[in-house]
Order: sequence, then structure tokens, then C-alpha cells
Amino acid sequence: MIRSMYQNKNNFILLLCFSTALCIVIFNINNSFFWDGVHYGSIQPDFYYATHFTNYFVPDSMDSGEVPSFAMYIAAAWTLFGRTLTVSHLAMLPFVFGIVLQLFLLCRKFINPEYAGIALILLLADTTLLSQFSLVSPDLPLLFFFLLGLNSLLKNRKLLLAICICFLFLNITRGVLLSFCLLLFDIYLTNSLAKNWKEKFNLLFKKSLIYIPGLILFFIYNYNHFILKGWMLSYEGSPWEGTKEVVDLHGFLVNTILLLWRLIDFGKIIIWIILLMLLLKLKKQFFILQESKSLLFLAICILLFVHIDMLWAKNLLAHRYFMPFNIILSLLCASILFSNLVSKKIKYIATFLWFSVLISGSFWIYPDKIAKGWDSTLAHIPYFELRHHAIQYLNEEKIDFKDVGTFFPNTASLDKIDLNHDVRNFNNYNVRSKYVFYSNIYNISDTAYDAIHDKDSYELLKRFDDNGVFIELFKKR
Repeated sequence: MIRSMYQNKNNFILLLCFSTALCIVIFNINNSFFWDGVHYGSIQPDFYYATHFTNYFVPDSMDSGEVPSFAMYIAAAWTLFGRTLTVSHLAMLPFVFGIVLQLFLLCRKFINPEYAGIALILLLADTTLLSQFSLVSPDLPLLFFFLLGLNSLLKNRKLLLAICICFLFLNITRGVLLSFCLLLFDIYLTNSLAKNWKEKFNLLFKKSLIYIPGLILFFIYNYNHFILKGWMLSYEGSPWEGTKEVVDLHGFLVNTILLLWRLIDFGKIIIWIILLMLLLKLKKQFFILQESKSLLFLAICILLFVHIDMLWAKNLLAHRYFMPFNIILSLLCASILFSNLVSKKIKYIATFLWFSVLISGSFWIYPDKIAKGWDSTLAHIPYFELRHHAIQYLNEEKIDFKDVGTFFPNTASLDKIDLNHDVRNFNNYNVRSKYVFYSNIYNISDTAYDAIHDKDSYELLKRFDDNGVFIELFKKR
């Protein structure tokens, strides 16, 4: 009777979470492509759409060195249903719903049934995850296949796990690293289950076969890519060359600080605080729960091999990259918080604080000169309408777009950003730009910021703002 009551409550919460996720997608269904979504969700797919999939490899100018499976998926959706923003956003729905469902299954696996639904709400309250739901993003299929692979591993569904590994290998590069983390987690669980070395070896050999198809597909793609183009991952003069550049000691230290900041940003600091308080309160009991220890192992694997491993390079610490780690860390914290080791009073207080602080993360806006992961917070949403207002103003004033300098991600053509067949585009900003189109979501350098806000150099023509996001149009004096 009690178990049935918990099940009904959790199923209701699951339905509520599905509805919330659907609302996020629908409310943003006409929003333009944003940040890296312009490249992965529009520029690359447009190549396949325009060429009718007659070429497998994209031109070097848009080739980031990763398997363009996401671009093919979006292009296929356009081919079937039309090249529109609505179709692009709806194409994300299977992954959005899939992520919610897989998180629910993980909560049922690791969380006391009485609190599984509440834990699901806490996991989904992360503004980075919710923000990605609102966008056309390659990180959504990546996260979905990681979570589906994790659930398949836990339920020993070998064929489904093998399929997930293949999709992870054929996704962005982090998919390969996450597959490796799943393999290590698989080995960890196998080691705890096997009774002797012979049994361990046999289990490991059988499990390793699951990961081979994905590795073979990844090798075939990169081998043919190298044969045809003569390079892998990056080439000299590539727009993504900077992300492959090894940083010096100073850069490594800066990246370390950024890593620590990313781990606590947008309200995630509350998860670390609750986890630390539970550790101090429970002490040795903290490590009693076997399933919590397994989650800790997986979290450490992801942190080591997906994030700390990236400290050597530039621009590889975006907030959205941390979603798999944040989910496993949150699941670990929830598994301990909602265990029988913690009183109901502490559960309720911690849950309230956890949810409140995470939701507040959607409203964290820093001063203009502090770079922020705008694609990883719902705070970015007003930008789309403001941008349309600014473009309308430029049209009304008959200002030639060629005279306007702007910044990433506003430098692609209007058609690539809005799918509106308007091939005009702004130029990249330089000191000779007659007009400047600036927004605080652009994360520009301090030098560029000071230059365009120098009243002796530029005058402010028009400002559009809404809930902390703004666009400013300047004219050179």
C-alpha cells in the first residue's frame, strides 16, 4: 500500500517534469540559434541540407574535427519537416524527454522510493540543464546517450549499452571520454561482483566487447577523414585551433580557477555545501552506502578524465560540458541526503535550500567584464527578442550591415542564425567599425569593451534591455 502510494506520487512528479520540459521547449520554439548552436545546429546542417547528403565530410571552414552526426540529424529533420527554427527545436524533444526519463530511472535506482520524485526535481532544477533544453544543442543527445548507457550498464542490458557507446563515439569528442568513464565504472562494478580473478577476467573480457563496435566506428570515421583531408582533430588556421593549443603554467592555473568556478556557479555551490555538511555530520557512516560509493567513483572518473584532463587547453571548460558530472554529483548527494542515515528535518531543510539556490542560479548575472556561460543559464532568454528589436532599428535607420561590427555569436549571417533566408551579416568588430552591435552576452575582451564604451570614440545610438540582458548600438564619432 505504502509502496504503491510512493509510486503514484513519483509518477505524478515525472509527468509534471515532462510537462515542464515540454513547456521550456515550446516557449522557446521560435528562438534563434545561440552560441555554439549556430555552428553545430545550423551552419553544419545547412551544408548537408543544401547538398542533399551527397557529401559526408563538411568543408574545412566548418569542420571542427568531430563526427558531424548531430548536424546530419538536424539536416534530416529539415529534409522531412522543413528548414525552420520550430522543426529544429522540436527535434530536441526526444532527447529532452529521454533525459528526464533516464534521470527518473536513476533516481528510482539510487534514491529511497519515498523521495525519488523529489530527487528528480532537484536534479532538473539545474539552470544549465534547463537552459540547454531551451536550445538546439549537441549536448542534449550527448547527455541522453550517456544517461541511457549508464542505466543500461546498471541493468546489464548489453546490446542497448553497445548502441549507446556507438552514439557517444559518434558524437562530440567528450562522448569518447564519457564512454571511457562508463567502461571504468563497468570495471569497478565487475570487480565488486566477481569472486575470483578468473571470474573477473572472463567478465571483463565479455564487457570489453560491448565497447569495441563504437571504437571501430570512431576509427573508421577518423581514418577516412585523415585519408581525404590529411588531418585529424585540427589543422593550421582552423577556427578551432585555439582549443587544441597547450597552455603554459599560468594558463593551467587560470583554467584550474575556472574549473573550480564552473563547479559552483549558477547555484551549484549549494550541492557542495550540503555534501560537505553530510560528510561532517555522518563521518564514517558517509561511506556505508554501497551505491553511494559507486556514484562517487563515477563522479571522480568524469572529473578526472573529462574535465581535469582539459586543463591543458584553452576554452574547454564551458558550463554545459559539466552536465554529466553535475548530475552524478547531485545524484550522489541526494542518495545520501534521502537515506535512512539522515533525519527528516535535515532532509526538508536541505531540499528547500538546494532547490531555492539552484533556481536562483537562473538570475545570476555578473558585471559586464566578467565572462559568463550565457548558453548555460535561462537568464539569456531575453536576448533573442532584444536582438530582433535591434535589427529592426538598424533596418528602419537604413544602416548598412556591412558597416556594423559585432561579436560571436552574432557574426554569422541572419539566415544561419534565424533561418529566415536573409543572407546579410554583420562584420567582426575592429577599431575601424563605423557602427557596433554589442550585448553583454558576448563576453568580449576588456580591450574591446573599453574601446566601444569610450565616449570620445563612440556615441550610444540605442539601448535595448530586459531583465539584466541588454543590447547597445554605437556609432563612431
